Amino acid sequence: MRKWAFIIVIMISTLSLIGCTQDASVEVQNEEVLEKKVKVQSVGMEKLGVANMISAELLPSSKATISAEISGNVAQKKVEVGAKVNRNQLLLELENKEMALNYKRDEVSADKAILQVQKAKDDQKVTVQQAESTVREREIALSDTKNSKLKYEQAVEQAKQNVTKLTMQYEALVRSHEEQKILLDHGAISQEDYNRSATQVSNMLLDLNQAKQQIEQAKKDLEGFDGQLENVEIQLTRAKQQLEQARARHNYDLLESSAKETQVTRELAKTQLDKRFITSPISGVVVKLDVNVGDSVNPQQVLAYVEQHEVLHASTFISEHEFRKVQGKEEIEVFFPVLNATKKGKIIFLSTSKNQEKNGFELRVEVDNQELALLPGMSTYLTLDDQGARQALTIPSNAMIEDSGQKYVYVIKDEIAHRRAVTIGEFFNMKVEIVEGLQEGETIAIVGQSLLNDQDKVKVIE
Repeated sequence: MRKWAFIIVIMISTLSLIGCTQDASVEVQNEEVLEKKVKVQSVGMEKLGVANMISAELLPSSKATISAEISGNVAQKKVEVGAKVNRNQLLLELENKEMALNYKRDEVSADKAILQVQKAKDDQKVTVQQAESTVREREIALSDTKNSKLKYEQAVEQAKQNVTKLTMQYEALVRSHEEQKILLDHGAISQEDYNRSATQVSNMLLDLNQAKQQIEQAKKDLEGFDGQLENVEIQLTRAKQQLEQARARHNYDLLESSAKETQVTRELAKTQLDKRFITSPISGVVVKLDVNVGDSVNPQQVLAYVEQHEVLHASTFISEHEFRKVQGKEEIEVFFPVLNATKKGKIIFLSTSKNQEKNGFELRVEVDNQELALLPGMSTYLTLDDQGARQALTIPSNAMIEDSGQKYVYVIKDEIAHRRAVTIGEFFNMKVEIVEGLQEGETIAIVGQSLLNDQDKVKVIE
């Protein structure tokens, strides 16, 4: 009896534990149901329907093919494929030792020619200075000679005046002496007085003759000055002629012409040598670079391609009917499937003549690509017109739930799911048009909505 009582107690305890476990499990499930995870999306307007679109080829707005202009070996490689480069940025540097030596030789020749011209000018400058100095010396000598001659002429004139004066004095003394003779004969004066008078006459005659000799000597000296003056004038004339010759440019033109030729040769050599620097003629992206350091390259060998990707061109050929739709427009919509996005493009070229090979008119549209999200060759479509499409409020078609013929969605607001009936319109490209029941900007559940009930608490996940 006690054994059965013990068994009954054990069974009751076991059932109690099982009941408690089930209650705890229900509580946990209730807690999980209280907050259901969903993904959401904002309700918005978009075009619904089919627009008139045509495929186009997406091309770089500009492309540069970069070739070698000289032979040589690749000394440096500055960039790799995919690098963004600026206009005139260095990509490669080549080495050509023979060309470098030729430039050095031409540089030395040009410098030598310039020095020769400068030396000739310096030499001429010295010669001119010396000739000018000689001319000045001859001019001074001529002036001194003229001054000396003038002094001698003045001295001759003075001597003549002195002779005239002495002649008058002599003649006066002679008359006086003759009177003294008469007085002596009459005993009016003494012999001593007469002799004294005779001495005066004799002395005066000596002075007069000496003065006359001085005049003759001065005349002879003047004649010598004339010859000296003529000689100095001849020397001055020769000095001036030498100065004119020194100032003449003689062979300057020939020397300068030769120097210019060597400079041109040097510049040509430098221009050739500078071709070792391989630069990009445009800004863009390096899409191909087929050489490495140490490789040998030849003239005209293609080394790299650089393309401009920040601005792309969508190019296509359109029919006459499509031409009328585009004509007069400045912009056009461009659709990129890889981004599932549409951008505005600027029409930069619309041919007015039909390409017979392509059987259409060329249309080229410029597309901004500053973020470099697009690459040449990606699928591209131009919207020629969108009259077949219209703006509509749409949601993903899988966000809608149907119950007993009624369509509804769950609107999420303040982390609470609100069941709301909607009236739908057309289906297009996995979207459905909402005619009634939703407003633009409201948030709906697009994942996890099938597990929701009205007023459920939700947790939004990314």
